[in-house]
Amino acid sequence: MAWLKAHGRHAITQKQLYDALTRGRPLPPHPVLITFDDGYRNVLENAAPVLARLHMPATAYMITERISGPDPSFLTWRMLRALERGGVEVGSHTVTHRDLTSLSDAQALAELVKSKRTLERRLGHRVPWLAYPFGGEDPRIVAFARRAGYALAVTTHSGSDHTRTTCSDSTGTQSSTRPASPASPRSCAELDENKLVLG
Repeated sequence: MAWLKAHGRHAITQKQLYDALTRGRPLPPHPVLITFDDGYRNVLENAAPVLARLHMPATAYMITERISGPDPSFLTWRMLRALERGGVEVGSHTVTHRDLTSLSDAQALAELVKSKRTLERRLGHRVPWLAYPFGGEDPRIVAFARRAGYALAVTTHSGSDHTRTTCSDSTGTQSSTRPASPASPRSCAELDENKLVLG
């Protein structure tokens, strides 16, 4: 995070990205999205204090069946609310973290709808952001994400040695982030209006 700050990168929120894509609102120079998948406790324990100190927003994409579940490495609902209070947005990462493209229509839609509804009911506000598990999406899954009510979704594109995520605005202008290891947070997403802006 200190590297991003020192090299002029500006962390933005999902809402800022959405407004830039749909309303043409300006973004700061060198914008990045800082995201964490799955809902591990170390986001609250390790990442959140650093983000707060550096005044950097981020998003945690949650696998809802793992929240307050038997595995102590995942966040509880109480911890998730604390994470939000500390400035980390919450998005959906589906109910069970299965590759949506491998599921039937009914199964894929249920993963998207149930996760969103559970988060909204337990947190008391809308949750319009989605990260596709394993980056798995296709036109069918994008249509289901729209139908489920998501406004913005993110994916990844893997390479042979690393994962590189690419940002492009609606005019097709592109910029790349530093390579990220598979275990590191996704720092920005492909801004393809077909895949990403779902409204």
